[in-house]
Amino acid sequence: MASQLKVDTLTGVTTAGSIDVTGEGNSTTTNLQQGLAKSWAKVTKASDTVNDSFSVTSITDTDTGKTSVNSTVTFGNINGSLLGTNNQSSTSLGVYTNWTSTTVWVVFTKNSSGSFTDNDWSAAIHGDLA
Repeated sequence: MASQLKVDTLTGVTTAGSIDVTGEGNSTTTNLQQGLAKSWAKVTKASDTVNDSFSVTSITDTDTGKTSVNSTVTFGNINGSLLGTNNQSSTSLGVYTNWTSTTVWVVFTKNSSGSFTDNDWSAAIHGDLA
């Protein structure tokens, strides 16, 4: 028979904000909080529309192929991992991400020639919160 656990809050026993999860093979653990995306967005660039997001207050079109993303959370540093992908059908388009501060990150989209171009994108950040 399958079990079901329903809770509103998970809290670590030793440290409230730290929960370890046993990984595949039962030989290692992963910190749950470290593995969660802290902020993400899916954007239609032609209209600068945020289709869906988490911890994002707004976006700003700063130039062709460049979008600043304002996050509702503050990161502890700018050393987290930013991951992006284009939502176009072409595989020759590139998405690049960069930090400008602990609350703002930038998404760059380029075409196959390496020129900045406005394309739809999705991006997420993993990192330590302040």
